[in-house]
Order: sequence, then structure tokens, then C-alpha cells
Amino acid sequence: MKNRIKQLRLENRYTQKYLATAIGITQTSLSRIESGLSIPNAQLLIQLSDIFKVSVDYILCRCDHPHSLSDIQIMTSCFPKK
Repeated sequence: MKNRIKQLRLENRYTQKYLATAIGITQTSLSRIESGLSIPNAQLLIQLSDIFKVSVDYILCRCDHPHSLSDIQIMTSCFPKK
């Protein structure tokens, strides 16, 4: 997860300060999240999902597809088959 948030931030050319302000936390807090020293709560995950327009599962590295899981084809590829 820590690498995914940083990856998305860099892909969108956001500074830590800009993103931290956008989600209502300090730059230090964002740095700690990106480095794996802190875990974002559900509210922050939803905000990040909205800002980056990706699913929370993508941010959590539970899925390799960045888009919403509303598409059945994407959804079935995110979860291992039994």
C-alpha cells in the first residue's frame, strides 16, 4: 500500500504538501503513510480513492486494476479463483 499511494501521487505530479492539504492531514502524516510507518484510516482511503479516481482495493494493493470494481470483468480478475 505504501508504494501505491506514493506511486499515484507521483504519477499525478502532486507534491506531498499538496496531497496532504487536499486530504486534510499534515505533510509529515502523509510521509509516514507513504513510508509505511502509519496506516491511513478508512476515511483517508476513500478520499485518496476519490482524488486519484481509483478503487480503494487498488490503493490497498488488493487489485492490479486501478478502476472501480463496478465492472464484473475487472472484479473477477481482482480476486483469485477457488
